[in-house]
Amino acid sequence: MKKLLFMVTILIFLSKSSEAFGDNGVSDPVFQTVHYVINSKHVETEGEYATLNYNGHLYVPIRFIANQIEGSIEYDAETSTVILYTHNSSDSSQVIGPKVTPDQAKIVAYETYHLVHVDEQINIRILSNQERNQIPPDASDLTPVYYFITGNDGNNQKVTICVSSNSIKHHFMYSE
Repeated sequence: MKKLLFMVTILIFLSKSSEAFGDNGVSDPVFQTVHYVINSKHVETEGEYATLNYNGHLYVPIRFIANQIEGSIEYDAETSTVILYTHNSSDSSQVIGPKVTPDQAKIVAYETYHLVHVDEQINIRILSNQERNQIPPDASDLTPVYYFITGNDGNNQKVTICVSSNSIKHHFMYSE
């Protein structure tokens, strides 16, 4: 919903600026239904994503694209930078994927935090800014992509363990 509101605000701004400065031959931005084929697979945008056609150029929702290529995306508001991590690149200088496997992350949860049960579903994602405050200091310069492992400890309490995708040495017990 925030994305749609943002896009509408931009459209209003653009339409008002063209009225103020006269017609400059630039077409009005239009939301357009676009069909995507990514890695030979037909995919459609979900409800909250829209494609904008402005002056003959398509502006696509980057999070939608990142999800389709099984990548990760981050936005640094301080520097106005969009960071896209691809996990299937053949270029060895780019992020290729996690160095830690989900099974290795589970072992950390079992052995270090003494969990007696771990849920089958293990998520991997970029930490939010609030979650980054919990990163161990020696891991603060690593890519903030962590496995989230939920399970039960010896007291049958539900806990979540975060294990870095870069190194099994970097982990913490997540607390909200």
